[in-house]
Amino acid sequence: MPMPCRLLPIVCLAAATASQERWQPMPKAPIAPRHGATLHRVGTDLVVFGGSDVPNAHTDLRLDGAVFDTKRSAWHALPDAPVGERRGALVVPVARGLYVAGGEDRWYVIHGEGAVLDVEKRQWRAVPKWPVAPRMKPSWSADGDLIALFGGYVAKPRPGETARHDHECFADGVIVDTAAGTVRAIPKGPLSARMFASVHLHSGKLLVVGGHTLSDRSIVQPLHDAAVFDLASGAWTKLDAAPVRGQSHLQFAALGGKVFAAGRESSHGLKAIATIWDPANGACAAVPGTDALVFRLDTTRLFAGSARALVWNEGLDLGDDVHQALWFAPDGWTPLPLPKSVRARQAAALAQLGDDVVMFGGNHEVGMATICATEKPKGPPPFTGEEGDGLHLNLATGEVAVIPQGPLAPRGRPLAAIAGDRLWVMWGTVGHELLADGASYRLR
Repeated sequence: MPMPCRLLPIVCLAAATASQERWQPMPKAPIAPRHGATLHRVGTDLVVFGGSDVPNAHTDLRLDGAVFDTKRSAWHALPDAPVGERRGALVVPVARGLYVAGGEDRWYVIHGEGAVLDVEKRQWRAVPKWPVAPRMKPSWSADGDLIALFGGYVAKPRPGETARHDHECFADGVIVDTAAGTVRAIPKGPLSARMFASVHLHSGKLLVVGGHTLSDRSIVQPLHDAAVFDLASGAWTKLDAAPVRGQSHLQFAALGGKVFAAGRESSHGLKAIATIWDPANGACAAVPGTDALVFRLDTTRLFAGSARALVWNEGLDLGDDVHQALWFAPDGWTPLPLPKSVRARQAAALAQLGDDVVMFGGNHEVGMATICATEKPKGPPPFTGEEGDGLHLNLATGEVAVIPQGPLAPRGRPLAAIAGDRLWVMWGTVGHELLADGASYRLR
């Protein structure tokens, strides 16, 4: 099936002057900015939590946070999460707040206990520890108040060696009900032990796809099988792995009562894959027309709304930053042209609420793709500097609009969320300098 080549319109939602007037500054948060924090919408509240004081490093998770009431434009500081110091802990957004669990302490002891934040009550409460062996980096997926964790690993130094480790992987997991405060085990099923599987929890069923193990020489051994765990019956069902063979962190989204998955065939390959999984009957089928697609870029994100899904790719191609966007609807794929006035960038914030998807901020970073490129870009290096504008993509209408720069200085790695009819942006970095301000932009 040839890939459709329809082009959807790029529209401007308002004149430039009116767009600028849509920006409003936010009050300063009562906690200090930090790297890698999470910003999560709960109703009309925004909760910011965690992060660390050092960028891109395995350091302690900050345990403080704050809630911003978007209706009253007021911040409220939160008590610290009652989990103790942690490195590599999970921070999972759920319907009513956050779940924080796992990680290791300074003595390299891995923990399985956790806590849940109830945003409405501004309170934390302890959640029982995992009824399976504690492990690092389990794959997770949340659906409402439920969280499923699967797989993961424990790294142990080899006897007499300090630089090399043996990695023990796992084939079980846990189901956490953050509303009821309960934790129960997911038993081992037809899948072997693994780390970094792609997982998706939807309508009481957990889909687990791929992942990998490590050989005794720490060589990645990819796995290509898949299975579904039914939360109600406690039973596993093996799936035909052919349509879901992706090994590069498949992205999932609900679309028309089914689950749409997209990604690359492997972490080093370029071939795109896409699958529709029907939880009702367990059927899993490849999406026609995907064979004609190539995802050349480093990062894939997937968003689904009432009428279509958006596949968003970003990364470096021949040493230059590139964006790739495609709509997917029941009648096939549609390449999405993007405004040339909004430069491609990395480290942008992406946020969704309903049919609204926003890309904002970002910067230009030199990566290995630049160093190894066989064709060097012409002209001055395009990778310096931060960006202060963005895009608003409407999944219902197929329209794309430019979000102009407002009162915020350009920045990389900002936090962003959509609440009500506004985009909320805060913090971010210029170089390694943390920024403490924030602002909101009315989307329509």
